[in-house]
Amino acid sequence: MGSKKILALHGLWPQPKNRQYCNVSKKIIGADKNHQWYRLPDIKIDYRTREELSIAMPGVASDLHKHEWYKHGTCSNFGSNEYFMRSISYFKQFENSRAGKLIYSKRGKILYIDELRKSFDISFGNGASKKVEMICENGKVTEIRINLGNYINKNLNNAVKNGMNVKKSCKSGMVI
Repeated sequence: MGSKKILALHGLWPQPKNRQYCNVSKKIIGADKNHQWYRLPDIKIDYRTREELSIAMPGVASDLHKHEWYKHGTCSNFGSNEYFMRSISYFKQFENSRAGKLIYSKRGKILYIDELRKSFDISFGNGASKKVEMICENGKVTEIRINLGNYINKNLNNAVKNGMNVKKSCKSGMVI
C-alpha cells in the first residue's frame, strides 16, 4: 500500500451475541474469559494461513487468534483453517477497497462517519453504508465494524449486502 500499515484484523464474529463457545469446554472458556489466551490449546491451521494471519492480525503474537477461534470461530460452521482464511480474505478485500484506502489517507486526520459511509457505498454497493460503524475512544477511531450477513460468500461485497443495518456510530475521530 505504500503507507505504514494501520489496519489490523481483530476478528470475524459470525453469530448472534448469545451464540458463542460452541462445543468448547468450561476450562477453555474460563481461560479465555480471564484473558489467559496462552493457556488455550493450539489451533490446527496450516503454515500459509498462520503466516498471513500474523500479518493481518498482529495480535497473533498475544494469542488473540486463539480467543477469536474458541469464542467465535467454533460457531462459524467452518473448520479453523477456513475460518481464518475467510477472515484474512475479507480483511484484504476491505483494506484494498476505496473505504480502506480512505482510512489510510486519513492517518493523523479526522475521519467522519459520513465520508466513511459514502466510501462503503462506492466500495461495496448501495446500502453498504448502513452496515458500517466507527468506534471511537477519546476522540480517536479505535475500530471499524462491518456488519456482515450469513457469510457463506467469499466475496465481501455479498456478505456486506446481507448484513444488518447498524444502529449507532461515533460521528468522527482521529485516525492514528
